[in-house]
Amino acid sequence: MTRYAFALAFIAACAACTGSPASSMPDSTDEWAPLAVVDAPPNGDFARMPGVLRLTDRCAMLEADTGHLILLAWPVNETAWQAETGTIAFRQRSGDVVEVRDGDAVVLGGSGEVFSGPEALGTIEDWIARLEWVAAPDEECTADLSWSIGDVNIGDE
Repeated sequence: MTRYAFALAFIAACAACTGSPASSMPDSTDEWAPLAVVDAPPNGDFARMPGVLRLTDRCAMLEADTGHLILLAWPVNETAWQAETGTIAFRQRSGDVVEVRDGDAVVLGGSGEVFSGPEALGTIEDWIARLEWVAAPDEECTADLSWSIGDVNIGDE
C-alpha cells in the first residue's frame, strides 16, 4: 500500500470513528505557488502557533504574535491551493475542510524548528534538505523559524 493510499484509508477510518464524514477536498491548481508543500502526512504534534497568515506571490508565512515570520510546510494530501481565489483549503484532523487566505487569524497545529539564536538546532537549509518536497519553498521565503503543519484552525483561540 502506498503512503497516499494509507493516508486516505487512515483519514476515512478516523472520520468513521468520530461519526462525522470526511469533507472532500477541492481540486488544487497545477501550481502550488506560493505554498511550500511536503510529501508527508500532517505533523502529528499538538503544539499550537497562533498568528496571521501572510501570502505573497512566492511565500506562505505565518506572522506569529511575537512578530516573527515563520516558513510553513503544508502536507500534500491535506492541502489544496486555489489560485483563482487566493485561498488554501486544508482538511483538519476532524475531517472538516477549512479555507484560509492572506490576513486570516489562524492557529496552526504541528511543530516547528528554530534556525537562529541559542535554541537553533540547525539551519533553514538543513531543514529544507531533510524534507521530501512536492513544491520546495522559494529562495525568497527565508525565516528564522519553520512550522510543519498538522492542523489549521481559523481564529486566534
